[in-house]
Amino acid sequence: MTEQYRMDLFVQGLYKKNKPILQFDPCMTKEDFFKWKEKVVQKARDLMQFPDEPFEPVVNFIYKKQRSGYRIEKYEIQPEADCRVPFLVLIPDDVDKQHPAPLVMCCPGSATPKETLCGEDFTDFTYEPTNDKNNFPFANAQALHFVRKGFVAVVTDNPGTGEQTGTYDRSKLSLKLIMKGRNYVGLTVLQRQAVLSWAKKLEYIDRNRIGLTGHSLGTETTMFLALLDQDIKAVVHNDFVSDNNQRILSCYPPADFMYGAYWHMVPDMHKWLTFPDLLAAFAPGKLFIRGGIRDHR
Repeated sequence: MTEQYRMDLFVQGLYKKNKPILQFDPCMTKEDFFKWKEKVVQKARDLMQFPDEPFEPVVNFIYKKQRSGYRIEKYEIQPEADCRVPFLVLIPDDVDKQHPAPLVMCCPGSATPKETLCGEDFTDFTYEPTNDKNNFPFANAQALHFVRKGFVAVVTDNPGTGEQTGTYDRSKLSLKLIMKGRNYVGLTVLQRQAVLSWAKKLEYIDRNRIGLTGHSLGTETTMFLALLDQDIKAVVHNDFVSDNNQRILSCYPPADFMYGAYWHMVPDMHKWLTFPDLLAAFAPGKLFIRGGIRDHR
């Protein structure tokens, strides 16, 4: 047996023998469930590694564009010092203070620009998109579908993509965050939490009907954000669901696609819980899971 395989066995043993401390127990009582949920929510907040110093977000209006049956408004928020996050809000024409609408935050997958979720043409961009491909424009336009159904939809880019692209690519950005005690998922959740807190205060929003929807990488945001914001009543999870530990043990090479990408890494997470645990802790909220398979239309 080579040293390489000896180390493989060692790592596999770590995952087999050391179950997550807050792993969901399907046999727990209702009372025990809610005690467990409190622990998961607290641990989820800890894992996000939010900055210690409080910061009052600053929001600036950029522009407004009218579309058929709705309008698009663009803003920029600063959720912490030196961090500027552009975002879009889609508002149906018949929504106002007297006729409030439900709010949904749409979280894109990987490097998909926020404009794609709004059904906007790439030629209308004011920047060079990180990902200029849109193979499934109908399926990707989450926010557009929602606004046409009477929802107010809000969208941001993933950090290091779209208008948040900078000198550091997403991989370097993620690694530099980890080296400073932060992480990419936590930064994304912080940004979207700030945007959502601002949006909930709009006079035309029904605060009793607030939800999240995400695709692929965006679902990592929704799983954490749904636990940290008690106003969220429903989540649409557009991705497959698997136990993180089992994925590492069953994939060869060991889940390189996910765990070779620093933007998926939440340090210490596997010690405490997995994605299915986060989803289970959202109960009794409404959770809709789609495997991410494209509809044949």
